Amino acid sequence: MKALRKGAAAGLLFVAAPAWAGTSLINGQPLEYNHAYRCKGERIIVAHCRDEDDSSYCQTVYPDRPFVNGMQVAPVEMRGDVVARLSACAQTASAPAQRTPSAPVTSAASGASAAKAGGGMYKTQAPGVGQASWSLLAVTDEMALYFVKARLRRTGTKAQGWFTIVYPEPKDLTPAIKDVQFLQNDFTADCAKGNFAIREGVYFNEDGDLVTGALLDAKPTRPTQGTFGQMEFNVLCGKPQKLFVNKVMDMDALGLVFIYKGFLK
Repeated sequence: MKALRKGAAAGLLFVAAPAWAGTSLINGQPLEYNHAYRCKGERIIVAHCRDEDDSSYCQTVYPDRPFVNGMQVAPVEMRGDVVARLSACAQTASAPAQRTPSAPVTSAASGASAAKAGGGMYKTQAPGVGQASWSLLAVTDEMALYFVKARLRRTGTKAQGWFTIVYPEPKDLTPAIKDVQFLQNDFTADCAKGNFAIREGVYFNEDGDLVTGALLDAKPTRPTQGTFGQMEFNVLCGKPQKLFVNKVMDMDALGLVFIYKGFLK
């Protein structure tokens, strides 16, 4: 769990400008940060390395792999191992064209998302972290998971809704996304097929102000039993799901953090 959250949140799109990283060669070219390499049918992105030594560690991202607990697979790996694996691939090609994040909105108070949903069953905005009736779904020492029941939608076997992750302290999720205390993800679910997908992500600082947001293009996946993903799927599809706190809490951003830290004591 810690490795998955150490450097990336669910479904991040890297928008930083590419940078040359060191002298080890991949098909005669230096390793490039934030470039989607093709290797054995999947994309591999090296977001950042500690330094240029092949014995240092890098934050890597695997955008084509199934999400784990609603989070994108983003392990920390040794730089030399990543370079060797990429060099062994027959081809290194750019990833297919991706949708890029829309321009950030000017205020989070309205609950506006930095990226409108690109199609799908609904076109909704992120709830933001203003005053709302929050339900607490789960708590760990790394994060608390909230949702607002009024922002859940079901039509037939389809469902959509927002979930909010609260960190105990502001943290840097990537080199480009810093000082984030609240992360909101929009999920869609096919309750009949038993799968769900993350559609967009929006990030807020400790004051509840918008940092950035991105349209996400995750493939539907079946949630793993006993994970946050399964909890979110159960809530979306109206399946029995025990909440960490059954009482609905009317509060704002600071209140969410206060309640969360209270449970950690």
